[in-house]
Amino acid sequence: MNEMEQSTAGLLYDANYDPSLLHQRDAAKANLFTFNQTPAHSRARRVEI
Repeated sequence: MNEMEQSTAGLLYDANYDPSLLHQRDAAKANLFTFNQTPAHSRARRVEI
């Protein structure tokens, strides 16, 4: 069972060494940065992100 399967099953997992989880974490950080740099009045862009 890989780390992603363990997490979705509600089991303990280590997200620091699983390449898939690391990639997802990096993508989430990039999206969050983009979202935070978007002006509050740009609702359509924020929804798109």
